[in-house]
Amino acid sequence: MSTNGGAECSNAYITEGVKLSPISSEKAENTQNNDGVTLLQPSWFPREELKEAVNGSTQANPLKGPSPTDQPPPPQVLSPAQPQSRNAPASLSESVRRLHERFRNTSWLEMICIFVIITVVIVGHFIEIISIKYWHSKFPNGKTPGTLTTLVLPSILLAAFMVTVMLLFIFFTTPSLRFAFCCQSLVMLFRIGCIDAIQSGVGVYSVIKTLNALAALVKPAAPLFATLFTKMFLKDKRSYGSPWLLISLAFVIAGILVASIFDLKHGFNKIGKNSWWASIYLVAVALSSLVNAMQAVYMLKFTYDPKFDELYKIRARGGTAVPSMGSQSTLLSAQNVLALGVGNGNHQLAVEMGNIPAAQEPEDVARTALKRLRQGRGTSVKIVMLTIMLLFRFAGTLAFLPLDGVKPWGESNSIGDAWNNLIAGGRCVATCDNNLPPFVMYTSGVLLSYVGSAYLNQYSVTMCSIIKQIAWPLAALILVFVPRWSIDPVVTPWYFSLVSIFILLLAVLLYMFWECSTGDEKDKNERQLKERMMYHLAK
Repeated sequence: MSTNGGAECSNAYITEGVKLSPISSEKAENTQNNDGVTLLQPSWFPREELKEAVNGSTQANPLKGPSPTDQPPPPQVLSPAQPQSRNAPASLSESVRRLHERFRNTSWLEMICIFVIITVVIVGHFIEIISIKYWHSKFPNGKTPGTLTTLVLPSILLAAFMVTVMLLFIFFTTPSLRFAFCCQSLVMLFRIGCIDAIQSGVGVYSVIKTLNALAALVKPAAPLFATLFTKMFLKDKRSYGSPWLLISLAFVIAGILVASIFDLKHGFNKIGKNSWWASIYLVAVALSSLVNAMQAVYMLKFTYDPKFDELYKIRARGGTAVPSMGSQSTLLSAQNVLALGVGNGNHQLAVEMGNIPAAQEPEDVARTALKRLRQGRGTSVKIVMLTIMLLFRFAGTLAFLPLDGVKPWGESNSIGDAWNNLIAGGRCVATCDNNLPPFVMYTSGVLLSYVGSAYLNQYSVTMCSIIKQIAWPLAALILVFVPRWSIDPVVTPWYFSLVSIFILLLAVLLYMFWECSTGDEKDKNERQLKERMMYHLAK
């Protein structure tokens, strides 16, 4: 380091009060502190924060140094925007302003895509709700038990469909699939597939034998489980005591109660020995939320996102984040990481530096991330994830074949009889009257729900769960106009369903308020989690 009367400085660092930042002599401007000392300041350096760090007190002068009796100022981290305090929820006007700003910054094409995805999730889920019991009722009663067929045949068709889609996608687009053959990717997909297989089997058996009213009462637990698993797996540090979030979850419960109270009143006498299936269905709901959270983790880990380009540059150069405040880590810029010498043992406070390489073009960063850092495009990651997940689901559902012969779980008289019932059920789908259409309808609903949920989970697992709740009163409303699809003699009046849908839409809106008011903190959490994922992925 060389100086000339305090007026010239080459490759120096201001180390007191701020993070280490290189000061280049090529793009420097003169800045005077309170003591008249001239500092060289690069044009890109935040002037106000530098002025506050230097002129905040005479003790904070990095060139003069603190006096023996004074306390040094606390360190400050320069960041483009400080997130809002976790314990200070945004006001209604502030939340509305942020939500309006987010809509303004969203293009019409993106708005259409979001609307289509939400519609796909709701439509797919309400098709599942309507068609599963309707299809099961089309099997000959007492001759061909259809629960095992309802579970296995859609799994076979879904797995075959997604394998075909993936092969066509690879043939026409030749995507980079290096992430798919990574050991960590296969292990994560194996776990997701196994849990989803258990969830599917438990869910199909329990929902068929559970009253619709009881099943609807269990479903509001899905957003609660989703919130819990988001906190656990996505390391979400946001405050979950926000009024927006609590009121939103309360509205979800209220909306489902409004939609179910009529069925409960008129079907109370039917709640008997089979009511224990509702607790089994609760397990399926919890496992479904767990699968959604694990999908979100997988997509965050392996999906290329341009907002992490700075992180990709650092990882491509072998850098990492600099630990700060114990277990937390603050991601520094590529220049600061190189200056600190992370990874090569060079941690001096002031060093001689050569010219820093020019920043990579976005195309180069994307190419590096896809080829060297095991990242994939969003569509590629989702297709691979759904394909392998549904293959594991098909393999896992075969484990329920012997369980179908165990009473009181299954409908077969023995384990050997379960296989015969499965063959007879498949034959009935092709030959029995009015059996094939509900089979296609139910399988299509499951497929739409899987695809739409994969996109929504990448944004918010809890949001996906709340939106799915709208399908229950919507299904009840459809059954008012098409009563032949209902197997229950009592149909919920249409006005109950409309009120329930309105309350659930308010719940979605309130949750969006919470997401907007905590957006900065959410981005910071995702960035820190992505950095840790990239570090372990590159090891």
